[in-house]
Amino acid sequence: MEVEECNAHASETSTLLGILPRHSYACINNCPTCRGTGRVPRDEANRLVALIPLNDHRLKPNKTLQYVLLSMLICLVTSGLLVFFIFPRSVLVSNGDIESVYVFFSENGNTVIMNVTTSIVIENSNYYYIDLYSTCIQVEFGHNVLNKTCFEKGLVVKPHSQGQVRLSIILSIFGIYEYCTKPSIKVHNVFFKLHTTAVMDVLNNHQQKSTIDDFRYFDCGKNVTHPVPIHMESWLPKRY
Repeated sequence: MEVEECNAHASETSTLLGILPRHSYACINNCPTCRGTGRVPRDEANRLVALIPLNDHRLKPNKTLQYVLLSMLICLVTSGLLVFFIFPRSVLVSNGDIESVYVFFSENGNTVIMNVTTSIVIENSNYYYIDLYSTCIQVEFGHNVLNKTCFEKGLVVKPHSQGQVRLSIILSIFGIYEYCTKPSIKVHNVFFKLHTTAVMDVLNNHQQKSTIDDFRYFDCGKNVTHPVPIHMESWLPKRY
């Protein structure tokens, strides 16, 4: 009722003055949000919602697409680096040189005893450490297994480096006494088959087993105290 009276009064006043009708300031109600103060009370700031036009520039940031593309690029680069560094690479196990061979002859004249010291080389091509749990070497002569020895103390191989394990094994061989003691023969070479097995821990309890078969020759007629180089290529390692 008061609003209608104010509108009527304003219309009458405007007609008398010859101007367009307009509302009087006395007839305008205070804003219910700020209550005429021009500010939103703090206690109501959390429950009030601001309405802005759809064409407001704040709704369409200029760099949104750039930010999205940059985030995708960072994710792709990070994923690629993780795959590159974590992807498992080969761990090569090979028999090293024969470091020394000590030959003994039994008193009964039918057995040749050889104390052989050899080495096993583990080459780590990964970008992380690997743990060598155990390494075993088995020596065969013909179709007979002469002896087997293991190294189970554990060895940590650094990234892109090599680790070496030395093993000593005693071999008792029958039937070659006359050949090894025959003076007319200068070099008494005897060929043996070395079967090497290595068990490693790769990437948190993921065990990998590598085996390699290799042929070596020892001089059973005299002691050898210097490294014997490899003259025969090793077979490719088998992985399970």
